[in-house]
Amino acid sequence: MRKNGIVVWLLCVSLTGLSAEGNAKSPDPSGVTYHLDTITQGDHLTAVRLRLRFRADKDGKATLRLPDRWGGGDRFYERLKDLDIKGAKTVTTPEPAVREINAKPYALITVSYRLEANRTPGQEVPLDTNYTYPVIAPDWFYITGPGLFAVVEGRDPQAQHFSWSLPRGWTGATNLQYPTPPELNEAADQSVLLAGKDVHIAQLKVKSGDLRIAWRGHFDQFTSDAFNASVHDIINAEQSFWGEGQDHFLVTLAPSESAKGGRSIRGSGLGESFAMVATPETELGALKIILAHEYFHSWNPLRLGGFDPDEEEKSGYWFSEGFTDYYARKLAYEGGAVDAQQFMATWNDALRAYAASPYRTAPNSVIVEKFWNDPLVQKLPYQRGSMLAVLLDARWRAQGKSMDGFIHVLRDQARADTASKAPHVKLIDRLNRAATAYGVDFGDLIDRYMLKGEAMTLPEDAFGAKFRVVSEDVPVRTLGYDPDKSRAAGAFVAVDPEGPAYRAGIREGMKRLRVESRGVGDGHDVITAVVEGAEGKPQTITFTATGKDYIRTQKLILR
Repeated sequence: MRKNGIVVWLLCVSLTGLSAEGNAKSPDPSGVTYHLDTITQGDHLTAVRLRLRFRADKDGKATLRLPDRWGGGDRFYERLKDLDIKGAKTVTTPEPAVREINAKPYALITVSYRLEANRTPGQEVPLDTNYTYPVIAPDWFYITGPGLFAVVEGRDPQAQHFSWSLPRGWTGATNLQYPTPPELNEAADQSVLLAGKDVHIAQLKVKSGDLRIAWRGHFDQFTSDAFNASVHDIINAEQSFWGEGQDHFLVTLAPSESAKGGRSIRGSGLGESFAMVATPETELGALKIILAHEYFHSWNPLRLGGFDPDEEEKSGYWFSEGFTDYYARKLAYEGGAVDAQQFMATWNDALRAYAASPYRTAPNSVIVEKFWNDPLVQKLPYQRGSMLAVLLDARWRAQGKSMDGFIHVLRDQARADTASKAPHVKLIDRLNRAATAYGVDFGDLIDRYMLKGEAMTLPEDAFGAKFRVVSEDVPVRTLGYDPDKSRAAGAFVAVDPEGPAYRAGIREGMKRLRVESRGVGDGHDVITAVVEGAEGKPQTITFTATGKDYIRTQKLILR
């Protein structure tokens, strides 16, 4: 993740296609002015162009960092076209994503580059592409900040500005429209821009202020009104928990390509906003917990002390992601956004996936090393952290305390640190400081379960009086062929004559057209394979991925 971000706000929005750049004043020597133009051919968008204007430092130098990496994507700078830097004597490239500028003292520097359209008419966000990359179609675009913004090092966040010009008939929404709070000092890395001919914006009121919801495209299972109501209820519930909220908040939703019978949901909590991309088949119930998770990121970790620097950030994902998962489920249920059955189903999916994870007992160092490269490792801090929150809440409730009380103390201490401009306090030190002030302790739970990776088990009464935790043995998920090699070959490879796929009729070398899964994570998973049958006609084969071995898992039931 890039740490050299900016705080920006929208100066002007032109929906007529006329650029506001011509009237822009010379930039403040301590700031940067950004303007986004759209390039069209007829009625179609062909590219977007970003222009930066800033002044060199008093020694004539400036360091420009191009879009590079974020959210599992990397080398964003390779997508930039016609990069041009004017006003400099010399420009050097010490690293692919860095430009060192040497100019006259306080010289006006102008940087421009463009991103070309990468979608054709009717195409949505690619299903198999990391959504952090810019998506630019002929009639709309969806861009998260790290894929667009270059950053000038050492500039005053409050002296940086953004504007854009959109084609006639387009509507756009961005979280750069309003001033960003001081604790969000990386708004370029925390921004989303959604604009197009069919973008619709709803403006609602929540407890703390204004809520904007920007939506485009079509979803089969719910209406925009139902989605808007869910977002409204979740945000109100979480603002009630915190006793505060944002003056302005933005939610964006855009469709991805169809998953052909499955579903895919991708979301990212950003500065005063969250951005979501989902397949058209997605049900509203599947979005609610994700909505709750992403909104909770408005506080965790940003208003609870922030991330630790550099690689240490990943070592704390069990808190920033795992505790957020715990509260997303808890507050969505307590606020009425989901019912008891949905609450249990969400927890049971997580507990089953944890029990089946091949990394279940891996130390935290494995998460730091492989988080962005292995999807199963990526899920582990979510699973562990949410379970630790349950264990701690159960322990502290027995002492007349609660996880809620602890989190509020942590928040209050972070507020005091911000007000006094105290230096950054590392996560484990912040947690221990808050525990001491609240009169509780972690014992050795963090060391055992989060750092060393010991297997975790929840006690029967961990969720209080309404739910009970029970254990059961379930069959291991076994396909009976090599899924990775089969996917790459387009045919079934290493089919086990003793496995479930073979028993259902799949044979070695059979052409693989499509494979879908219910995704339940254990041997109850139902697999639907479409193969090339007799005379080249598609044939559907369905089987249950039940292996011979069993794993012990836990689940919630009603008392």
